[in-house]
Amino acid sequence: MIERLWSAGGTLLVSAVSAWEIGTLVEKGRIALDVTPDAWLRDILRQPGVVGLPLDPMTALGGSGLAEFTRQDPMDRLLIAAAISQDCPLVTHDAHILAFAQRYGGRYGFAAINE
Repeated sequence: MIERLWSAGGTLLVSAVSAWEIGTLVEKGRIALDVTPDAWLRDILRQPGVVGLPLDPMTALGGSGLAEFTRQDPMDRLLIAAAISQDCPLVTHDAHILAFAQRYGGRYGFAAINE
């Protein structure tokens, strides 16, 4: 998917929330990287067509208004809000987010893909 995105001249946004989640998962031993999370993120952000996406206050507020998203994980809510604010799909394997996108995506202007 990333190769298709780049060959089409697209941009991959890496959310600040995703960076936090990666660091937390490494810290808890739930995932392993060949390098430190800092080095991993720096390497990713150096790739052509990859841009870091900061979390701004309006996007954070948007994460609080997803009434139908019953999962209480605030990071998932922030990821959804970031995708909505950027008008881009969220790439995820998370079944809760994918189900929310399928059922309520039209209401919020939200799409999620599992690739």
